Amino acid sequence: MSMPVPLFAAVGTIHGCPINIIRRRNAYFKVSSSMDHHNLSKVKSNSLRVLEWDKLCHSVASFARTSLGRQATKAQLWSLDQTFQESLSLLQETNAAILMHNHDSFILDLTSVDLALVESAIKHARRGLPLDANEAMALLSLLQFVEALQLSLKAAIKQDSDWYKQFMPLSQMITQLVVNRSIIKLIQQVIDEDGSVKDSASSALKKARDQVRTLERKLHQLMDKLIRNETKEAALMVASSVDGRWCISSGTDQPTGFKGLLLSSLEVTA
Repeated sequence: MSMPVPLFAAVGTIHGCPINIIRRRNAYFKVSSSMDHHNLSKVKSNSLRVLEWDKLCHSVASFARTSLGRQATKAQLWSLDQTFQESLSLLQETNAAILMHNHDSFILDLTSVDLALVESAIKHARRGLPLDANEAMALLSLLQFVEALQLSLKAAIKQDSDWYKQFMPLSQMITQLVVNRSIIKLIQQVIDEDGSVKDSASSALKKARDQVRTLERKLHQLMDKLIRNETKEAALMVASSVDGRWCISSGTDQPTGFKGLLLSSLEVTA
C-alpha cells in the first residue's frame, strides 16, 4: 500500500510553480532569511493565536480518559517542530487505535489504572526506594492491562493474520512490551486486593501481627471483666475497637462511670 502524500504533492504545483522549485525556495529561506528570531517567534505566535491553537489543543486533549493522557496529548500537539513524516506516523498510530477500538475485542480504557501511582512507583524504583502497597497494586493493574492487550492482539491475529498489518504501528509496539510475570506473581502473593499487606509477606510481619492480636484479645477480656465487676448495666455495655482504640459502648443514655485504664491505641504499620 502506497504512503499517502500531502495534498500539494498530489496536485503537483502551487500557483503554477513546480513542487521541487518551491522546496528549494523553502530550503533557501531557512538558511539565508534575514528575519531575526524575534520576528519569527512573533509570526508563529500570531499564527497560533489566529488559529486558536490553544482551544484546539484543549478540545482534542479532552477526549483522553486520564489526566496523564490529556497532558501528553497537549504536549504532543504543542510540539510544533515535527516533520511531515513524524506527523504522518502519529496519524497512523491514531488510525490503528481507532481500528482496535472498533474491533471490540480490545480494552483500551486506562481509567481503571491509577497512573499517578504508577508514575510514583516508577520514580521510587529508579531511586532504589521501596513501593507502598497502593503503588504496587497500581503497577499490577498496569501490567495486567498490557498482558490483556497482548492476548487480545494475538487472538485477533490468529483469527485473521492481516490484522497485524492493519494495526501497525501499534501491533509492533504492543508485541514488544515486556510483561514480567514474576513481578505480577510476587505482588499477588504479598498484597491483598484491598491494598493491605498479607501476613505471608514476611515471617517478621506475621509474628508482629500475631502478637498484636494476642494483646488485643487479652485487652478485650480485661475490659469485659471490668464491665462485669464494676457496673450493674453489664448487659447494656460492650467493649469494642473503634478506629484503633478500645472503647466501652453503652446501650443507655444514662452516664456511667467506673474505674479503669486509658490505654493508647496499638498500631502496626507495614
